[in-house]
Amino acid sequence: KQVQNRLNMRWNLNDQLDFHTQLRTRFISSEIDQALPDDTYRDALSSDEGIINLSWMLVRSDDYFLYTTADRLFLDWSSHDWSVRVGRQRVNWGINTLTNPNDLFNIYSMYEYDYPEPPGSDALRVTYYRDWASRFEIALMPAREQRESVAAALYAFNWEGFDFQLIGGHYRERLSVGGGWAGNVGKSSFKGEVMFFQRLNSEREDIDENSAVLALSLDHMFENSLFLVLETVYNSRGGPKSFGEISTNHTVFSADNPTLSTWQVSSRLQYSPHPLFNSAITIAYYPDEKSTFLSPQFIYNVQQDVDMMFFSQHFIGQSSSFISSLGDTVGVSAQWNF
Repeated sequence: KQVQNRLNMRWNLNDQLDFHTQLRTRFISSEIDQALPDDTYRDALSSDEGIINLSWMLVRSDDYFLYTTADRLFLDWSSHDWSVRVGRQRVNWGINTLTNPNDLFNIYSMYEYDYPEPPGSDALRVTYYRDWASRFEIALMPAREQRESVAAALYAFNWEGFDFQLIGGHYRERLSVGGGWAGNVGKSSFKGEVMFFQRLNSEREDIDENSAVLALSLDHMFENSLFLVLETVYNSRGGPKSFGEISTNHTVFSADNPTLSTWQVSSRLQYSPHPLFNSAITIAYYPDEKSTFLSPQFIYNVQQDVDMMFFSQHFIGQSSSFISSLGDTVGVSAQWNF
């Protein structure tokens, strides 16, 4: 059981400079918390990986806890063709709907069901817009431990009706190069992201091995408003050996390891039969683990500012697969926007 509150605030200092802050506060009483030893669960939830600790445990007891996190706290300056952001922000370089190896700074998990605003990073981001279709961008994310820092550059442009982006930089003591694209093939949208990671120091055994991630997706909107996403991912590092203790909503994914297995074939269907009702289902199949992930979701607009969501998540597979041990989650939530 949990209650969440989110406050989004913006202060316009002048015509060019804005200050943004967003606070996420959660009250949680969970059987998982009580079953795990010590404060394992609550410490994992309330931990802050930024260079500055912006998370605070407000109330702690044996049965429940209350904490708050500033997951956005940045200054935004813009003038003509330039934009500069500094502070905790979302550096979103992903293109695909489900899996984003291009997201070097703060990748988002498709298994997350109660965090519609993805997490942010403590970063400096500078963008120069050449024209309506192209831009240069650099971003730097320092970390408490140097090996976790990320610095990269992106160049985006349009060619023959397709949007392309090229990416290169330093990712956790490894060289990272890759890019992505998005464009229409007939009435469907064809997207892709690819990244390669190489050790900068081959003698350092504590640095992750060389790896590659490729994610291809096809999106299509049917005339009856059914939206379909099909995606295939190859992740050379994928699999149980790359993860420690895993729980349904708190697996730590990264740009160089964004999936639970080497191969992943996934799909999402979204359909809105009525303006007040939305439904979706996400399915992922892991061939090397012979396991499946299934997650239906239903959202009903009770009144203008109130939504009810019914959802579940199921990991199904052979008993020898670690994925099947992740279990099931069923829940109901109410959201009030004010």
